[in-house]
Amino acid sequence: SDLARSTRVDLGGRPIIRNMGAITNALVMIEQSKTELFIRAAQEILRSIPNSKVVILLNYHKKTGAANQIMAALAEYNPVLVVGGVPQKKRAELVTRFNTDDRTRVFVGSVKIASESISLDDKQGGRQRQMLISPSYSMITATQATGRVDRTGTLSDSQATFIYGKQEEDEYRILGAMARKATVTR
Repeated sequence: SDLARSTRVDLGGRPIIRNMGAITNALVMIEQSKTELFIRAAQEILRSIPNSKVVILLNYHKKTGAANQIMAALAEYNPVLVVGGVPQKKRAELVTRFNTDDRTRVFVGSVKIASESISLDDKQGGRQRQMLISPSYSMITATQATGRVDRTGTLSDSQATFIYGKQEEDEYRILGAMARKATVTR
């Protein structure tokens, strides 16, 4: 496979990355394969926890079309979509709508965009937040993103869950290799 040809290991057994494009393509395919899992998990939460709101964060929404699939499947919950192409003013409006409109129970966005300068926590009370997040090789960004639903002054419980697919071991290996590569190149 492209992925197998893209990595080799050094004497310590650590992967050596030769083709970042093939690795990114593998991560795109893994995230695409999890789309139905995101949908099922969100539906279960929304049905079983009255008044709850769900935040779904993806890394490769443009390449996979997953955000659009999730938006369509969860349309009855009036989802909002906040990704890179959404202008700043519109982003703020969508975040406010998610936080204040009880009919808007789903927020779909990119991990990168949602990891900075927005609050998605419950400021009204009784509207528990559940985050479903696709893991990223940047643990700093992922950790910042999870903090969007659990902030000072939050009035209800929140939970962040990283969603891994059936290829969990491959995903760990790929993300680990990319994290090491990112650390080396700084």
